Amino acid sequence: MDAQLQPAQALAKIHHDGEFAESLTRPADPASAVSQSFRGALLLVSALFLFACMDTATKYLSTQYNVPFVVAIRYVVHCLLMTVILAPIQGK
Repeated sequence: MDAQLQPAQALAKIHHDGEFAESLTRPADPASAVSQSFRGALLLVSALFLFACMDTATKYLSTQYNVPFVVAIRYVVHCLLMTVILAPIQGK
């Protein structure tokens, strides 16, 4: 493989799927790169906030209910949410 290729370009060459290969290459527009960086930072902060909310809710509920019950409900709800969110994306 050519040593001058950027890692993303090398991966794009390896994968022949058009959509996947295009998503690995760097954006030509610097404003787009800044927008993607901002989006990534926003997703990171959102994830941290949601993890904190989930932890707080679990700790509060574990004072009211049995811990195994709280954990089981948490995982069942998470599984249902992921099924509802990801099933349409996967085409199932």
